[in-house]
Amino acid sequence: MRIGDLIEVPEIKTVIQLKDLQDSHLQQMILHSFVVTGEVQDSLERILTSFSQPEGRGVFLKGHFGSGKSHFLSMLSLLLRHAESWKVLLDQAPSLENLRKNLRSRRFLVAEISLIQHRSTEFLEDIFLPEIFRELSAQLHEPFEGTDSRQGTFAKIQKTLRDLDFSGMVLLVDELSEFLRSKTATPCASAWGARTSKNWFPTASSLFFPNIGASWISSTTG
Repeated sequence: MRIGDLIEVPEIKTVIQLKDLQDSHLQQMILHSFVVTGEVQDSLERILTSFSQPEGRGVFLKGHFGSGKSHFLSMLSLLLRHAESWKVLLDQAPSLENLRKNLRSRRFLVAEISLIQHRSTEFLEDIFLPEIFRELSAQLHEPFEGTDSRQGTFAKIQKTLRDLDFSGMVLLVDELSEFLRSKTATPCASAWGARTSKNWFPTASSLFFPNIGASWISSTTG
């Protein structure tokens, strides 16, 4: 008799990326392999509580390589997109039930953005907006396009979210620190600053439309 005959060790993907959420089998792996430690529960409570607030905000998840940042972001996506995912979470952390109840009546447009798939020469605005357009197009069942101006585009996004009865928008951004670190000082300043305004970066709480509860959560390696 071998040890393998007595013990079953499930296959676990050791490196998780946000794009894994596009695979239903990987979704289940992400969901059922998620472990709620004390620190994880505290972070979930803080972030999920912020979703019930009227103003948007930004959150950075900082951790070393392999510490579970992408897994955490993926779990947030599942909780916001698929209500049935809460059961797996509550089996480990029953005290989060009140948060689930508070968020049950709220809907969020969720966009997952992995910056590892983008060149460092790209502008963040040019990365984020197409992902938002794609999610809105899926909700509308027709292509969503911006206008000729940034202000007009943001206003159109805001109106569409309200028309679709969304409480807000959540952007889950992975590998932000690596994306910025890959730039030299001058290009980084250009890519970050030349396309910004006082209502864009870097003020996290004012990203997009605070009055409809837009939030962004990003992972950074530290």
